[in-house]
Amino acid sequence: MSPEYGSFYRYRSFPDENASGEHRDEAESRIRAMFEDRTFWFAAPSSLNDPFDCRPVLLWSDDEAENRFHIDQAWREGFERDHGVAPPSDMDREIDAHVTNILAELSTQASRNAVFWRAVDERTAVLCLSRRWDIIQQWTYYAREHTGFCIEFAIDEQSELAAFAIDYVQERPAVEVASLYGPNASTENLIGSSVLKKAETWQHEAEVRVLQHQSGNVRIPQGVLKSVTFGINSPQDRIAWLQTICEDAQLKLDFYRCVMDDWRFALQREPLQNQMCPWLT
Repeated sequence: MSPEYGSFYRYRSFPDENASGEHRDEAESRIRAMFEDRTFWFAAPSSLNDPFDCRPVLLWSDDEAENRFHIDQAWREGFERDHGVAPPSDMDREIDAHVTNILAELSTQASRNAVFWRAVDERTAVLCLSRRWDIIQQWTYYAREHTGFCIEFAIDEQSELAAFAIDYVQERPAVEVASLYGPNASTENLIGSSVLKKAETWQHEAEVRVLQHQSGNVRIPQGVLKSVTFGINSPQDRIAWLQTICEDAQLKLDFYRCVMDDWRFALQREPLQNQMCPWLT
């Protein structure tokens, strides 16, 4: 896995005006946290909304003897990786009992899925971004019909963050269940085989993912947030509200507003003066 650096974007909606007061307040608090505290939620891979996302085909034989052999081999290889030597022969009975317990844990498809998710969720969490701010579908899906906004993240080697490109593929990746117990259970192998692969149908999103070790709110380093672009249909009062939040947080950002291209099905953007505090622009 090779990290990518540059500008990446996250599309967001303003709180739904028709939502209940409690839900609207909660949504506003999340947006405030993004700019006042530079805090963003990194999601566990198992929580992503696409049912195919991070869900590889888990390879498991109908032959119990074959499964036992592969689990035993994977466990021994993992021991050697961790200790620098192969397990001694007097551990054979202990290993056999351990493998028997693992096989019992993996007896159903549901349990194998749970083991895989636990292995992945314990090792990583993701913040999904795009390489582009001007994807019409993204403005429709994630910024509520062009009424929301798009945040620019400027990520470089000094920012303590790294983005990794999604590999768009035709077929679901395959993972040997036994590999979850051996040296191939490393974080990099698990991420490469599942977290960074998606169906080709999503290719238009030009997605990259910023990774952390566990899910939860993560504070982005100072200087990473660079700009906010508002949608064609973003309400003026919401634009002013967000600009005021940035002013109060002493966060100097560039502001833009999308406009329709005169001839093409495409978006352009124009600099937008800060309506509440023009000295920041």
